Amino acid sequence: MPRTSLFSSPSRGVGCAPPSKGVILRAPAPAAGGRAGDRGSSSSWDPEVFRPEKGCPAIAGFDFSGDETVIPPVLVPGIGFKKPDCGAWVMKLESGREYRDIFHNCDSLGCPVCVDGAITKKARTAEERFLQYESAKLAENAVLIAGEIRHSTPRHIPFTVSPAHVAELWHRAGKKHGVFLDLARAEFNQALRTSGLIGGVAVYHPNRVKHPGTGLTGSRAKVLITREAKLAGAMTDESPASALYAYIRKQKRPADYYYFSPHFHVTGFGMLINIEEFEKLNPGWTYHNKGNVSNVGGLLRYLFTHMGMIDDRHSVTWFGRLSSATLARDEIKTTYQTVICEKTGLPWVIVDSMDKTEIGKEYTEPFVEYRAFFRTSHKRGPPKIKWPKSETTRRRACDSSVHEKGILALTKHCDEYGRL
Repeated sequence: MPRTSLFSSPSRGVGCAPPSKGVILRAPAPAAGGRAGDRGSSSSWDPEVFRPEKGCPAIAGFDFSGDETVIPPVLVPGIGFKKPDCGAWVMKLESGREYRDIFHNCDSLGCPVCVDGAITKKARTAEERFLQYESAKLAENAVLIAGEIRHSTPRHIPFTVSPAHVAELWHRAGKKHGVFLDLARAEFNQALRTSGLIGGVAVYHPNRVKHPGTGLTGSRAKVLITREAKLAGAMTDESPASALYAYIRKQKRPADYYYFSPHFHVTGFGMLINIEEFEKLNPGWTYHNKGNVSNVGGLLRYLFTHMGMIDDRHSVTWFGRLSSATLARDEIKTTYQTVICEKTGLPWVIVDSMDKTEIGKEYTEPFVEYRAFFRTSHKRGPPKIKWPKSETTRRRACDSSVHEKGILALTKHCDEYGRL
């Protein structure tokens, strides 16, 4: 069903103004009880096809390609096991002369068959939280915190760790990706407090792309891989940026297309401090401001296609004014609405189904009405910035005794941040 997004590109003619009242919003609810869904193709929900103006949005940062033999890359979505019923045909829809097949979707990011649908659903949920944030601001009677305006556009800012500091964290993590993420996120959260951002979402990317045949990295690797995908018929000139990663995960050895290069993609609000001041406050870290985002749903869908998949760790976290501690919502009621075809403008009708009793009925999806608001118990005011006490608090490498053991330093030798 076509949806109006606050963050869709104006060039497509989609409305970009929030509702006047801003109190009640309607959002697609997750399908209940394993309800069938499609595979996440172009016929499923897509905020808009995310195509950057100048190729894929490669990150200007550090190059870790020389360390791929030492630090292996992390698994990404779509590289896992398929369940027996994943991708099984469920029903066929008709709208005028348009037809659409519905397949079973397990909504698992690891499933190679259902990964597109799972990413689409996750991106839709994330975009809805940005809509909730705008709605809560419109309904807020109190003065907003410093740096927060009524109608603002989110920014895309990747934060990257320097190679030298990555090597230090990797050693202190005992060469385990999960522990490495814990250490890196603790420092990243500290960096956010000093960055000037007041809220948003952070997506952890442990890898960057390389070409397995030539060893090229960055944008040059993406150009070669895109060329190979087009020759194989997996991409066209009109394909979205995420199609590159869909092609990679279908290869026999997808891990060969990645090398370990950890960074966090932030989509949020606020005014960034000067980069020199930021790097002085956060040694080993830097950021790259990629500017305003006109299509949040499309950007997040692209970022989710190659985020890290680490057991018992979250690669997507919300912070500041968009965190669950600050932004909340009350669900009012859930209703089922008929899905309309974007091309014909007519409802989709079930013409064939595994459940013969559904034939002839209009295809519906659940929608939920809710009210978004800021929690009054949350302390108001700008985020508290923790400034370093002195230059002596800068991180340093482990001593020789820890290097010889090759394990994590004992707790008694570390401070509250796990540093020696």
